[in-house]
Order: sequence, then C-alpha cells, then structure tokens
Amino acid sequence: MALAAVAHEKFDKAGERRQGRAVDDRATLAPGFDKPGLFEIADGGTFFLDEIGDMSPALQVKVLRVLQEGTFNRVGDTETRKVDVRIIAATNRQLLELVKGGQFREDLFYRLHVLPLTIPPLRARREDIPHLLRHFLARFCAEENRSITGVSGEAMT
Repeated sequence: MALAAVAHEKFDKAGERRQGRAVDDRATLAPGFDKPGLFEIADGGTFFLDEIGDMSPALQVKVLRVLQEGTFNRVGDTETRKVDVRIIAATNRQLLELVKGGQFREDLFYRLHVLPLTIPPLRARREDIPHLLRHFLARFCAEENRSITGVSGEAMT
C-alpha cells in the first residue's frame, strides 16, 4: 500500500484528485450488495492492485472494462456505475511472458504498462536495509509510543 499512498499523495500535492483515496486491493469489506466496492471507494483516487499476474481471466476482463470505460457493476447488481481511478499494479511475474503464453490479456497488459517501474528484490539492494530499518523503526516508535534507539549490527546482516 505504501507505493500507492506515496503516488497518491504526490499527485494530491500537485493539485489533482483531492477528494480521492488510496485503496489497496487487499482491503476487505463486509459482504452485501449495499456496500461500496473497492473501485467505488477509490473513485477519484488511487487503487493498488497487487499480484496482477495471478488474476483470473474473468477478473482481467472486469479490470480492463474499468480501465477502458471507467465503468463496472457491483456483484449481483445490474446498475452500471462510473468511476475515475488511477491504477498502480504490482507483480513478481513476467507479464509479457504470460501474455505470450495466453495467460494474461494483451490489451490489459498495454493498459497497465504505461509507466513500468522495476524494483529489484531487497536481497539485491542490501544497502537499502539500514535506510528502511530506520524508517520503519521510527514509524513503529511513533505509533507505539516507544523509544528504541537502534538495532545491533548482527541484525542488519
């Protein structure tokens, strides 16, 4: 969610999409047709789709419809609803290979592949660990009202 929230905040500071929210596809809502879906909640904001390479073909069609037309139907509903969302998608799979193998829609791939950002795994960027540790340690201390001054060198390796 952090990437979606950061991107959302950066655009907000630029004066765009002020009313929208950053929404993570891993969020859960109580079942029922009267509850808004995640695309509705993200309307005017940013929606983070995690592990898009694992999406079923049926879900790929639905996401493509939202991207192309800006519309969707709630589960079990016949009313078409309109949304305006920014999508940030992530996967650890090679989508182009999935497209070539017929497991991922080519049209959806090109709709999502507007600004690709490849981030190597943390094991390949060990120099980032101290920075990340300081960030999350400061965040934890603030949230939990605790004071932790550091971490042993052994824990850093």
